[in-house]
Amino acid sequence: MRETANPTEPRLSPAAVANTMLTRADWETARDAIVADPGGYHGAIAARNLHWLVSQPQGAAWISFDGAGW
Repeated sequence: MRETANPTEPRLSPAAVANTMLTRADWETARDAIVADPGGYHGAIAARNLHWLVSQPQGAAWISFDGAGW
């Protein structure tokens, strides 16, 4: 079952977890990076946020990339 929004109630926006773009210059810098290499820009974000379940000799482990290594 899907609930429908009540048009008389204000719609709430989700809270941002982190917003690193605080100025127009920040936005332009990010946009330039995206235009230059869309896969690299979004791939770096995905690598930091995704977790991988890998097999280890001692059992399965969840790992993530911290920007320097796994």
